[in-house]
Amino acid sequence: CDSCERDYYMNEDGECHECPDGTECDAVGNELGSLRVEAGYFRGAVESTTVDKCTFGEVACPGGNKTGDNLCTDGYEGPLCDSCEEDYYYDSYTMECVTCSNPQVVVPLIVVSAIVLMIGGVVAYNYKYNYEYWTTYFGEHKERLFMHINQGTMVMVTWQIVSGLGQAHSFRGGSSYPAPFSYFVNMIEVFMLDVFVIFHTECVARTTYADKLMVALLTVVLLGVAAVVIGAVLVYMEGEGTVVRSLSVKAYIVLIYIVLPTMSSMAFSAFNCDQFDYGSQIGSFMTVDHRMECQSQEAVAARALAGTIVAIFPIGVPLALFTQLYTHRRQIMDRETRSGDSELGYIAFLFRLYQPKYWYMPIVDIFRRLMLTSGLLVINDTIVQLLLAAVVSMSFVVAFREWKPFYEVETDTLFYMCGWQIVLCVITLMLMTMIEDKDHRNSGALQTTVSVGMIGANLAILWTVGRIMRGGSEEAVDDGDAEQSEDAEQVAGEEGESAIQPAGAIQTNAGAEAAAAAGLAGYGQAVQVPNTTGSRPAQGRPSTKGTSLRRVVPSTNTTNIELTGTNGTNNNGPRQSSGDQRQGSRAAEEPSSGAAAKQREKVMADKENGSQGGGGGGGGG
Repeated sequence: CDSCERDYYMNEDGECHECPDGTECDAVGNELGSLRVEAGYFRGAVESTTVDKCTFGEVACPGGNKTGDNLCTDGYEGPLCDSCEEDYYYDSYTMECVTCSNPQVVVPLIVVSAIVLMIGGVVAYNYKYNYEYWTTYFGEHKERLFMHINQGTMVMVTWQIVSGLGQAHSFRGGSSYPAPFSYFVNMIEVFMLDVFVIFHTECVARTTYADKLMVALLTVVLLGVAAVVIGAVLVYMEGEGTVVRSLSVKAYIVLIYIVLPTMSSMAFSAFNCDQFDYGSQIGSFMTVDHRMECQSQEAVAARALAGTIVAIFPIGVPLALFTQLYTHRRQIMDRETRSGDSELGYIAFLFRLYQPKYWYMPIVDIFRRLMLTSGLLVINDTIVQLLLAAVVSMSFVVAFREWKPFYEVETDTLFYMCGWQIVLCVITLMLMTMIEDKDHRNSGALQTTVSVGMIGANLAILWTVGRIMRGGSEEAVDDGDAEQSEDAEQVAGEEGESAIQPAGAIQTNAGAEAAAAAGLAGYGQAVQVPNTTGSRPAQGRPSTKGTSLRRVVPSTNTTNIELTGTNGTNNNGPRQSSGDQRQGSRAAEEPSSGAAAKQREKVMADKENGSQGGGGGGGGG
């Protein structure tokens, strides 16, 4: 009776205890100092009675009768072997520490430099030789270009949330996305704009979390100073305008909007520590960087700096943007174009995605972005994390589905798809948690199936954007007097009209009865008219091939009926200054009014009287 049976070990006091998970105790006579660790697990010291699961699995922790850093694979170090040694960098795609001597380390820098040079060359060439052409092109297609930019931004924000959601869940010890979907998420992490990961700065200088936090904050501050200086120079050279509304400051505000989730996540990561059993003592290390002890001066300074960043970004930035939107809310609501007048130019990128009455919606969406990324980092329980993420994501999907707040109908559809993509990601993380808890024997096949579905959902989003862009280039009809006249002539030919006004008004002679009859469907109703020109409706309207939805509105003049169609002057304008009216088919949702019904009756009565008078004159002649 001087040894312990299998699955038990003997401690220094000669007592037998059950072996912890992650150790191999198949034989008889196991002792604490000689416990063998399974692959994928970490043990801090020979006196440690607990074993922890490694972050990077068997790649970093091969197992064996070792402890501490000796248990880690070459290139890894620290608790859980999840820190890279000197001359190694973390590859976010493979989730491994790779040697800096690998030629791939310079690939991101080469690719980014090539893209910047190519774009710069194209812009410089066209500025010199094709300036007038592109200026005209932008003026003619500005609305459509803005729509595509806004929709591209929506997809980028969605991918930021997908990536940040997975990072926040893993940060608290939760499950990660299943493979191969996890590889797709690792690729889109580039939209988090973490330059330390993208450019492998570890190979230039060995940096800790505190160093990265300081560099990130200084970079943002210096870019802000540069934007103000450049703006002041531009204003001085042009002799007009203000620094706040200069192009450089506009670009800086957009940059802050994009990096907001990344900076917020970096800051919130500073306030959590992990404890590890090192036998005679318990080691406490920062979760975000296990190389930093929680009570060290460096960690204390990092938390103080993180507190400053929290005050600036997740609190200060939304508050400042809301102040600007609230101050100009009346101008935003009364704007007659997507971006409003020049005075609103520096914040137009925020509200031009939405209908005029939803001037506050950009701040609501920022709240959604923060809640589903950095906001989850403050929650310790991974189950509560997922429940909160599910409630927030589903609530926004339902709310935006009911509100339909976007400027175009197509953008409403795109957001609906992006919103459900986020919901599916939350469900996927819940499924992975259940698989790991129950150790599902068919987990590999199940993960692959889920991954295929998730990748397909993302490809569907890209397909939708591509279809909208293709439809915009092939189907959109630019405004113009000639096109308005052609559109009016088409309707007049089908309704028996004889005279057409260039502004889109139809002169009602014999055709008044047909137009008024169309109006009997209800004031402001959408009337379907065959489209013989081969053009499809402009953005903001259902793309029904061969037909176009046109809104027929009785005029106060009984001899004219105003027609606003796909070529009408209101296509690319705002949806009424009150923001209550949607473009295209949504005009059909407006209720009929009693005054409009009386107006239509008057039109019919005048028509009947005119017909009788014409007959009498003919008989007398």
